[in-house]
This record gives sequence, structure tokens and C-alpha cells, in this order.
Amino acid sequence: MWRNNMRVIICDDDEYIRQRLHDNIRLAFKSMRKSGYQGLLECDEYDNGKDLLEDEGEKDLVFLDIEMPGADGISVGRALKQDDSDVLIAYVTSHTEFLDDAMSFCVFRYISKPLNQERIVKCICDAFNILCKRRINVVIDEGNCVYRKVNTYNIVMVEKDSRRLKLYMKNGEVIRVMGTINDFLIGLNPLMFVMCHRSFIINLKYVSRIDKNTVYLCGDKYVAYLSRNRYTSIKEAFINYVEKSI
Repeated sequence: MWRNNMRVIICDDDEYIRQRLHDNIRLAFKSMRKSGYQGLLECDEYDNGKDLLEDEGEKDLVFLDIEMPGADGISVGRALKQDDSDVLIAYVTSHTEFLDDAMSFCVFRYISKPLNQERIVKCICDAFNILCKRRINVVIDEGNCVYRKVNTYNIVMVEKDSRRLKLYMKNGEVIRVMGTINDFLIGLNPLMFVMCHRSFIINLKYVSRIDKNTVYLCGDKYVAYLSRNRYTSIKEAFINYVEKSI
């Protein structure tokens, strides 16, 4: 059973397409409920890119038409990614000639018209699975078991501190949580997070450089110890992550 709220946005100037997408999103949500999903789903709609870009709320998955009056879907998608690189974008269009432009900034899915229900439902379920890897519930070390939801993409590294853990966040915040480092690692995406030392977990997304004894993250802002016997495996994991991110 898992609890991750999700916000989905549909942006298409065709009301029929918006309704079809909305219906399929609800269908996928029911399927996730049967599998144990306990979070909330928020689904909003826009008929143009300008209004979508003015929406300052958090966006998890955006179904985006490419050809719309005013701002086209490619420029809107690029702006969304520049504002939040973690947002998942699924383009919905009958024009495959835009595929290269869309893929240039790593879109999540490309769904052709006429819409295929099975493909849309799979897209949403896959997005749910990614979201569940991004966010985890942690117990804040304040002596009163306070729960807080943390976006794992924003964790730069984790350091073992006696019987507690310190999460170093991208914004400079340090969150102290209860738990063991091995148990914490289990809840993270193994393609992004690796243990470089018995006291450190690093997020490969933020690695700047690696030497024989140290991993530098976010430039030289964060430093993690590197065990000698893990040097080769960490280098390989980092190279593999970079190649998959290109």
C-alpha cells in the first residue's frame, strides 16, 4: 500500500480529446486503487498553453497537445521542463514530424491520435510508479515521530550520523531523520542512488567529480567519503547514469 498524491494536467484545445483523456485517467486511477494505491489524484484541464504556463502549482504529469492556438506544445513543454526538470510530459498529437523536437528535452511519452485507451492507461500507471520512487515518507527526528514527504530527486546525499541520518537537500536544507542507512537505501531508485561508503549514499544526478577517496557533489558544496573497494563500481554507476540521461 502506498500514498503518493499525484497531479495530472491535460492541455489540449480539443474538448473531446480532453474528455477522453480525463476518462482514461480516472480508469487508470481505479486500477491503481485496486492495487493498493491510497493517494489522491488531482486532474486539471487547460485549452491553451498560456494558461498552463501561468499555473504555478506542482505538476507531476502533463498531457500536452502540440498544435494549439497561440503557444505551441513544443515551446510550452520546453518552458515546463526549464521550470521543473522533473515534470513528466506526454505529447498527444497526430503529427509525428514533431517527434525529434519533442525528444530533444526528454519527454516521457509520445501518444498518437486517435487515442488508444490501453496506451494512455499504461502511461499513467508508469508515471505513478516513477512518482512513488521520487517521493518517500520519512520520520523527522524531533522526538515526536513527525512524518514528512520528501522528493527523493532533491536529495543530494545521505549521511549516517550515529543512529540517525542526515539528508542533504538541493536547496541547502539538512533534514535529520530516524532509520538505518541500509533500510533507507531500499526505498530509493537504484539507478540514481548508490552507497559509496558505509556512512554515505549519493545521488548520481548531482555528482560533479570522483577521485579515489571522495565524491564531490553540486560542485564542491557537498563531499562524501568513497570506500576504496567501491571506487570502480561507483565510477561505472555514474557513467551508466550519465549515458541514460543524455
